[in-house]
Amino acid sequence: MGITHYEMTDSNTYNIGYSRVLQWISLLSPSNFKDINELQQYIDIQHINYQKLIELHKPFNVNDKIEDLSPQVFHPLAQSCFNPWLKEQEDMQLVNLISNDVKRTFQDNPFFTNANVLRSMQRVLYILAKENCKLGYKQGFNDICGICLLVCSEHILEDTFDNLSIDLDIESNCYTMMHGLLDTGIKDFYNEIVSTGDKLIVVDTCEHIFHTLLKNIDIELYDKLTQIKLEPHVFLMRWIRIIFAREHTIHDTISIWDAFIKDFSSCKSLRFINYFTIAMLLHIKAKLMDSDTNECIQLLFNYPSTPNSDCVYQIIANTFCLIDKMK
Repeated sequence: MGITHYEMTDSNTYNIGYSRVLQWISLLSPSNFKDINELQQYIDIQHINYQKLIELHKPFNVNDKIEDLSPQVFHPLAQSCFNPWLKEQEDMQLVNLISNDVKRTFQDNPFFTNANVLRSMQRVLYILAKENCKLGYKQGFNDICGICLLVCSEHILEDTFDNLSIDLDIESNCYTMMHGLLDTGIKDFYNEIVSTGDKLIVVDTCEHIFHTLLKNIDIELYDKLTQIKLEPHVFLMRWIRIIFAREHTIHDTISIWDAFIKDFSSCKSLRFINYFTIAMLLHIKAKLMDSDTNECIQLLFNYPSTPNSDCVYQIIANTFCLIDKMK
C-alpha cells in the first residue's frame, strides 16, 4: 500500500505526527509513492529543479551582451518581441504586480511581516508565472502561496519572526505544493477559458453549486437567496478561487485544505470545494433566513467569523456527510 494511504488516520483529518508538508506534496503529486524514501527522492529532485528554475528566470538584465545587439533594432522603444528592453519592461511589471500583492497578504499575521518570507513568496510566484505563461500571475495566487509557505515553514517557526530565514528547500516545497494545488483544477477558476454557453469555468462552477446542488439539498435556503437577485459568482468566486482562505482564519484554512487535499487524492475532483461551499451556506442558514436583502448580502460578502476551530471542523464533517448523501 502506498504512502498516500498508510500514513493516514481513519478520520477525515491528518495524522499530525506525520509532516503535513510531506502529506500535501505526496497527495498532490500524480505519483503514488511506495514508501517515505521514494517520496523523499521525489522531493530532492524537485529541490534541484527549483534551483535550475531560479537560474533560468533571474530578472532579465538588458546589459547582458547588449553591445552585441543592433541599436537600430534593439532600443528601448522598439516593439520587436525579441527586444530585451521590452522583455525587461514586462518582467518588471510582473515583479511589481506580485510585490504589491505580496505586501498585502495576511498583514495581520506576523509571519508575513518578515522580509525573507515576502521575498520568498515573490520568487515562488514569479517563477510560477514564468513557467505558466498562458496563465501567468493572478491576484489570489498570493494568498495560496502564503499559506503554502507557512505550512512549509512550520518546523522552523519560533516565537519571534525577526530572524526567520527561508531556505531554498522550503521555497521549493512551497513551489511544488502550490503547483500541485493549482493542478487540482483550481487554476481553471482563473482562466479566461469558457466551459459551456460562453461562460467562464468559474462562473459555470458557481452556478452549478448554487442552482443545482443547493437547490437539491435545501430548497428553502435556495428560494431565500434567489430572492435577493444576486448572481452566485459575485460572492462565490472569491470563496472557491482561493479555497476559502479569506473567509476563515489561516489556522482553520489549513484544516480545510487538509480535508480538501485528502479528498482530492481519492476522487480526483473538486467535489469537496462544491460541497464545502454548501456546508458554509447551511452553517449560516438561520441568520440568512432571518435577514433582509441587504443583511443577506452583507453575510455573503463578509462571512461571519467562527468563534473557534470546532465550528470549522463541524462544517468539514457536514461537507463529507453531504458528499456521502449525494453519492
